Amino acid sequence: MFYVEDDNFLSDKQKSYLEESLNSEKMSFKLGTSTVNPDDQGYHFINHILLSKDRPRKYHTNNQEEIDYFVDILKSFCIKNNVPLHSVFRIGVNVTFNNGFISKCPSHIDHDYDHKQVILYLNEAPGDTVICDDNKKPVIVSSPKKYKAICFDKQYHYHYFPNYGIRIVAVFTFN
Repeated sequence: MFYVEDDNFLSDKQKSYLEESLNSEKMSFKLGTSTVNPDDQGYHFINHILLSKDRPRKYHTNNQEEIDYFVDILKSFCIKNNVPLHSVFRIGVNVTFNNGFISKCPSHIDHDYDHKQVILYLNEAPGDTVICDDNKKPVIVSSPKKYKAICFDKQYHYHYFPNYGIRIVAVFTFN
């Protein structure tokens, strides 16, 4: 199983941009009813989508600077860790929180086609990410650390909702 973890790849300029973006009105967040399956009404989250996973891909922001910064962040990770990057499928910022109903999202794969995924933690709230094998058995557990990113292939995975606070991650899928 392919897995890379790195907590030292962002430049100071990239960190400043992320801080400024999260603490300003630059990002417009929308309420969602499931992080995995739109028919599952068991929990809510909010997200800011820059690029959707739909094909053909749709840009959800008119802010080209924002898209460029997030693609630059992904490129920084990939270059430092020798991960090939050809095409970006999805970029989004997800915010999850304790919803009082369930403790984790369902085990899932983001796309039915081949892809890699980078999850970049943007804060240190509780909410581990669990990467599973093909039988959905946990094999890697990643705890949030601000500005740490994890990368893995098309694998089942899930995350725990924080028992307090909010969990903020940027999610990139690509090949």
